[in-house]
Amino acid sequence: VFSELLANCNVVCCTCIGAAASSLSKLGVFDVCVIDEAAMALEAACWLPILKARRLVLAGDHKQLPPTIKSDHAAQAGLSRTLFERLMDLYGDKVARMLSVQYRMNSMISDWASEAMYEGQLTAAEGVASRTLSDLPHVDATVLTDQSAMVFFDTAGCEMLEDADDADEYHGKASPVVKDQHRSQLEGVTVMSRSNRKEAELVAKYAASILQ
Repeated sequence: VFSELLANCNVVCCTCIGAAASSLSKLGVFDVCVIDEAAMALEAACWLPILKARRLVLAGDHKQLPPTIKSDHAAQAGLSRTLFERLMDLYGDKVARMLSVQYRMNSMISDWASEAMYEGQLTAAEGVASRTLSDLPHVDATVLTDQSAMVFFDTAGCEMLEDADDADEYHGKASPVVKDQHRSQLEGVTVMSRSNRKEAELVAKYAASILQ
């Protein structure tokens, strides 16, 4: 029954890894393969659906979040370099088309990203360009919600220090045997994540005041 349903579908949605499913191999070659968030996908994973289609469309942004690579050795060996990024470097504007209008952010926010990463080509849609929090039905107009789309809190000197990274915190609580086992597992793995509880509490308090 499942195979019959797939055979009658005009569009099949799946993950890159899911494209290797045996049920899809029976459908033959697809007209086109579209990979969303391709700039965050490992190239090895992308080839699974690519080999099942005649044409390919990669949608993504190689200037935003890269794929998550936990092994420094694998990253240095090339796993962190995506197919999207490789094609951009090889062919650039010959194969790429930039979507220059964004529909999410106030222009005060998007203008920074535009100048910093997109050579000033990114613009805000008219409907969001001047939108602030006070435009939401449940938010009152105040200095913070109406006059600016961005608010910065300077936490210097407020004793809002970064907490230890996850690995250090884990090692501090684990037994000696578990610590040694965990350290051996982390060899070659970069732990970048850090947290700041007091800054998080400040942001949470500010957000709660807006939503009340």
